[in-house]
This record gives sequence, structure tokens and C-alpha cells, in this order.
Amino acid sequence: MSSTDLREWPTISFLGHAGFDLRHAGVRLIVDPWFVGTAFDNGWELLFPAPLFDPDGITHLWLSHEHPDHFSPPTLRLIPPDSRAAITVIVQRTEDRRVAQFMLDQGYGSVLEVHDGVPVSLTNASGDVAGRLSTLSCAFGDSCHLLDLGGVRILNTNDCSFEGRTGFTAALKQLGATSERIDLLITQFSYANWVGNPDEVTVRQAFAEHKLDLLWEQVQAANPRHVFPCASYIVFGHEENIYLNDCINDLGAVCEGVRERGSVPIVLRNGSSFPLSPAGFTAMNALVPEVSVEVRNEIARVLSGSRKAMSSPIIDPQELLDVAKDGLSRLRRGLTRTDFFLMQTRVPVAVFE
Repeated sequence: MSSTDLREWPTISFLGHAGFDLRHAGVRLIVDPWFVGTAFDNGWELLFPAPLFDPDGITHLWLSHEHPDHFSPPTLRLIPPDSRAAITVIVQRTEDRRVAQFMLDQGYGSVLEVHDGVPVSLTNASGDVAGRLSTLSCAFGDSCHLLDLGGVRILNTNDCSFEGRTGFTAALKQLGATSERIDLLITQFSYANWVGNPDEVTVRQAFAEHKLDLLWEQVQAANPRHVFPCASYIVFGHEENIYLNDCINDLGAVCEGVRERGSVPIVLRNGSSFPLSPAGFTAMNALVPEVSVEVRNEIARVLSGSRKAMSSPIIDPQELLDVAKDGLSRLRRGLTRTDFFLMQTRVPVAVFE
């Protein structure tokens, strides 16, 4: 990224949690949008209300993985059907092709199932290349990407976990992220999963510290100019899991740790937009103190009970048994006897929807 370059800078808008709206030279790339409803059976809510969303002019969508806080069908349906044919969807190649097939069924015109590390050109309506994006599959079905947009290099590791420093360094090389310095690293800064029962606070504290260790490894290995601690802008919002909010890593402390390791932290509010220019990065860094307090206060509201928790109706045990039996019947019809036996021995627990 050159501060002397007089071309128009790309812009970034924050859509909340792990969602972004990136624009440059007639290309509009939407990343992991989630605006509508909750996730994981009313277990998660967005930390702050979703911004107003204008779907006009979207040229590309990148979806990291199938979890509903990244791949949100209700959100994707906000894009009018008559606009979907002009949108190119980029997803990692998977064996089941579920996400790709869903997007095709919804009328999205082009779905690119990409191989690891293979760059995709992002072209505008005139056919001009405004940027390039490479995707890399990670453990547990996640994926990350390297985006070069108008010469600004963005590494979005999302929810990805890597096998230590060595694994992350290998991922950087496979993405082609080692040739020039990364301008912006976007990465998860706290846990976003079940971690222990209510009385197991020390388990959550240890896991939160582990998430920080992973973040520090990424910062030190990638040496980015700027870091946006992201993909953790949720609260555990159900009355049965609200206790999980008690050890979420403090955003202000995370940003200070980023600064201590030689990178500049930035943050955005939902719906805010800035150019990816030196002045824009300076403005986003200036938001750190205010936004950190806003995040801290909202989590405190949840823990104190002043933000109403969600609840679920009580399900009769017989209904649960019926669902399980029906799920097993569906599996049995689709498998040979040998495969079904192997499944029973290797998969002790199954979930049916």
C-alpha cells in the first residue's frame, strides 16, 4: 500500500460480527453477511443491531463456511431474486457442495467452488479486474482468504484455527500472503462456542487466553500493518447459555496487545465505512477507545439481565425420541447395512434437524 498513490482507495464497511462490504472500481464484495435473526437455535445474537443494508450493486459474495453466523440463508434472501443472477458467489470446494448448491438453487448466477490458494479475479461489469481473492480451507470446515483490492492486501482468517505457528506460516505461503506486507489482518479475538458449564469459569478463562495466544501468533507471523479484532461480535443470548459471556476477551485489552506487538489496531461500528487509505486507517484506529467501551458495556448489560435473554419452549421427551427415530430411518434408507453399522460404531452421537 503506497500513501503516494493517487488512485481511488477501496472502502470497507462493517456489517457486524464477521460481515464486511468491500468496494473498489465497480466491484462490491460482501463477506459473511448476517443481519437477520439469531444463530444456533436462538443461542447467539448479534452484539449490536444490524445496519441498514442496501443490496443494490453487489457483484460478489464470499462465504467462509456453513455456520449460520457466517452463512445466513435469511440474510441472503434479502438480496432480490432479480439481482442474484449477476452476483458471483465464491466458496471453498467441499465434498458435499451444500453451500454451493443452496446458492445455485436460490438463483445466484455463478458459484465458484475454489481450490485452496487459487486466486479468483474480481471483475466489474465492464470486465475490468478490480482485485483478486484466494481462499484456503481450514480445520472444522472453516476457510480464510487473502484479498488484494486495488493494491490493499487484506488477510481475513475469520474463525480459522491453525496448527501452531508452523501451520499458520504454511497457510500464509499457500495463500501467497508472504510476498508483500499485509495491510489489514481481520481475525477472531474471543471464543464463540460452548466452553464449560456455569461453574467452570476457569475453563472459560483458559480458553479465552488460548484464543488470545492464537491471535498473537497470527500478528507476529503475518506482521500486518493493521489488525481488526473481529468475528466475535456476538453475545450468548439464551437464558441457558448467557453465563458464557462472563469471560469474553475485552476488546480494549486485545487492541492494546496488538499495539504492543507492532501493529495498529482498528475497529468499526456496525454500518460505518472508511477508505482503506492511510487517513482512513488513522480514523479507524481513533475509534478504538470508544468502541471498546461500547462493547464492554453491552456485554455487561447481557450479564446483568438488563438485556432480555431468549428462551425456548419445553419439548416433550417423546417428541425428541420421534425425531431421532425418524432421523435414523432416513439415514438407514440412504445407507447400506455395512455403512449404517460403521456409522453407529464410529458416531456415538448424532443430531437431526
